[in-house]
Amino acid sequence: MTEAAREAGADDMLWRAEVLAPLRATVACMEGRLQEQEAALGRATREAEHASAKQRRAERLAGEASERCEWLERKLDMAKHAAEASAAQLEQYRSVEARAEAWHTELKKVKEQLMLIARSHREQEEHVAAAATREAALNERLIEAERGRAANERAAAAFNAAEERHSAELSKLRAQAAQAEGHAAEAAVRLDARLREAGERARHAEERADRVQHAHDALRLQCEEQAKALDEMRVALRSKEAVLRERVAAEEELRGALARAADQLAVLKEAQARAKADAQAEHEAHVAALAEREARVRTLEDALEQRRAQLQKTVALGAQMKGIQQMLEELGSLDAAAS
Repeated sequence: MTEAAREAGADDMLWRAEVLAPLRATVACMEGRLQEQEAALGRATREAEHASAKQRRAERLAGEASERCEWLERKLDMAKHAAEASAAQLEQYRSVEARAEAWHTELKKVKEQLMLIARSHREQEEHVAAAATREAALNERLIEAERGRAANERAAAAFNAAEERHSAELSKLRAQAAQAEGHAAEAAVRLDARLREAGERARHAEERADRVQHAHDALRLQCEEQAKALDEMRVALRSKEAVLRERVAAEEELRGALARAADQLAVLKEAQARAKADAQAEHEAHVAALAEREARVRTLEDALEQRRAQLQKTVALGAQMKGIQQMLEELGSLDAAAS
């Protein structure tokens, strides 16, 4: 009995050794696989966390890109408002330019009127010069008449002296006196006629001189009035020219401001276009990166799901391994009790 029991125990131990050795190797292999799968699960978890962080960063970058797009849209609105203001300034400049054209037209009309007035003034001056020339001619005629009168007076004085000489020699020259008296009477008649004619001429010359003087005074007054009106018009013209120069300066300043506004608008439009293109490219890059990251995350999630399934299988195998381990422990305790 003892030997049979010993042989049975030896056979049992041999059977246990033959059965338990592969089971222990399988359990060790499965534990190694379980550790590898746990390590892979940890790596997958870390990768998933890293992918989640990348996704959050991508979402943050997408939010920043959206904010940048909104900022660019606000800048675009500001540029549009600036363009509208520039358009309003341009309309104002056009209205100012139209008023300046009207002022130019009015100034041209005033200049034409001034030229007409100046021409009439020159014509009046020419008339005055002609009147002065005629007056000088009349004065020369008056001087000649005065010279004739003086010559007649000298002739009368000479005649009186001769008559006195004739009277002194009357006793000696009675025959000659009668003849001399006849000649003297004729000379006196001729002299009186000449004196009357010279007086009439002098009176007519004085009347003509008075008329010329009155005409000259009237022309001079008219010229003075026209010169005064011309001075007033010149003052008004200078004031209008000053106003026009101020308006031209304002127009030049407005043109410069409009040119600067147009340059700024062009720069803003160019910067807006560049910023919009950059934002669009950046947004597209973010969208592409986000899509790629989402694809990676989905791939990692699929891999994680597969590993979780494998882990669940491994956990189930672990439970089985624990049951086998318990069986092995029980067998070991039985072996110990049998020995």
